[in-house]
Amino acid sequence: MNLISLLEKHNSSPGPHGEPFVDYNGVRLGYGDILSRCERLGAAINKYGFARGAVCGLVCFNHINFILYFMACLRAQVVPVIINAKYSQDEMRGIVAASGVLAVITDNIYAFAGGLSANNGGNVAVISPEIDACAAADPGGLYGDTLSDGTLFMLITSASGGRPKIVKKNAAALQYQADKLYPQIKSEGSTRYFTNVPPSHSYGLEFAVFGSIYNGAPLYLRDFNFSGDALEEIALNSITHIFSVPPFILSLADYKISSGLGFDRLEMAVSAGMPLLPGLSQKFFGAFNFNIASVYGITEVGCVSFKNSGRGAGGECASVNNDVGYPVKGNEIIVTGDSEKIAEPLSSEAESRLKEGDSDSIRENIGRVIIRKTVPDGGYYRAGETPDAFKWRENFTELETGDSGYIDSKGALHLLARSSSFVNIGGTKVNALDIERVLRSFGLFRDVLVFGLKDAYLGEKLAAALVVDESSKIDADEVRRLCGEKLPAIKVPRDVYFLRTPFPRTAAGKVRFDKVLEMAGIRAGQDGV
Repeated sequence: MNLISLLEKHNSSPGPHGEPFVDYNGVRLGYGDILSRCERLGAAINKYGFARGAVCGLVCFNHINFILYFMACLRAQVVPVIINAKYSQDEMRGIVAASGVLAVITDNIYAFAGGLSANNGGNVAVISPEIDACAAADPGGLYGDTLSDGTLFMLITSASGGRPKIVKKNAAALQYQADKLYPQIKSEGSTRYFTNVPPSHSYGLEFAVFGSIYNGAPLYLRDFNFSGDALEEIALNSITHIFSVPPFILSLADYKISSGLGFDRLEMAVSAGMPLLPGLSQKFFGAFNFNIASVYGITEVGCVSFKNSGRGAGGECASVNNDVGYPVKGNEIIVTGDSEKIAEPLSSEAESRLKEGDSDSIRENIGRVIIRKTVPDGGYYRAGETPDAFKWRENFTELETGDSGYIDSKGALHLLARSSSFVNIGGTKVNALDIERVLRSFGLFRDVLVFGLKDAYLGEKLAAALVVDESSKIDADEVRRLCGEKLPAIKVPRDVYFLRTPFPRTAAGKVRFDKVLEMAGIRAGQDGV
């Protein structure tokens, strides 16, 4: 996928009214600006001694700088390992050690005054192409490992679980995905995109940034907040497509109802990163008269399925039921049970029973979600050193996702939970998300997380971490009593942990499970996690 060529194409035929490529909080850059700065930054990167295929870290604290530096790496034919700027120094050191990069490129060299340790015991070089005085410095061994497998860039994933993996993104696979996916997120008229998901995140990068470049659409890039000003901008800037996460989309629906603004140009709101909140689909449809579009994907393979909903599609409000749409061409989705037997899609009769609340009728149709790809993806960098390497099979064309779900009679995928969300209590698998929904319904907790701990008798037991206000007097017995009124005994948490500060989250809003365990005083590997 030649992003530089696409930028050059759009620069030679600018969009309507000379609109910019990106608008970040009022700072506007056109295609020509991006190209000229990419040329300069790319040349500076090469002056440091990076050759084609050299591997470097990329840490940017400003979203526009990330786009510029990312494109500059592609121009210099350097392979960037994208590292979240919000990681702590210790987390960054761990990623640098795992990736083996010998240099980190950043837009803020002063943020690394304490240095970064390399995996050979020395220090990794930290450089900034923006500082002209450094461009003539002796490169002195800045070469990283070279890649010859078509890797375009790398992303860090699984930060929420505390075990970062470095995923290689293959240019051929991205191009194949782009040709099938991005035409679906383009208006017949003038297209304008909005996202508050960081562009260094796989969803923000591969949907908002790549999608805008592919379709020649201006991208309004904003920091992640829920203020009325940010929501109002969507209406005032005639945004046509939004790429965000469920909490923001819920705020948008509430704001439209309360403000009375028309949002006349908005025709698609795309949700990803976490399940849709209960009642959100109904509220959004009531406010906008069209359904939320859903993306199912993981960093390893990008977008897997897409529920293409939007203005003009007609119909009624879609039921939530965790429907994440149909496979994007080039992806096959299969569901298998523990015996590796492929689960059958639901019959129309089973769907009818499910709508009536009979979830037992689909027990045989639920299983592990596996993705098969037409074009091989990149797999993991240093795959032999990651505990997740087993997830890939068949030369990087088949991936065990770690999710569970089922396929309906029309071929759409319905997600139930991450496999890690199921707790095995004496042979019975309990979905922790079901308990979380009940706990949230009480309105007593600012945040909720349910998970499994090892148990000497039953194998695993349920535990809950609950964020409460300082004034809260609730105790564990009261939590268990409330749950017992709405749930069977096997689904009542045995261990309850009360926290007074919010859960740490990733840039995309996912809970940092490893950090929550630390806050609760649970030692991973020792206390039975």
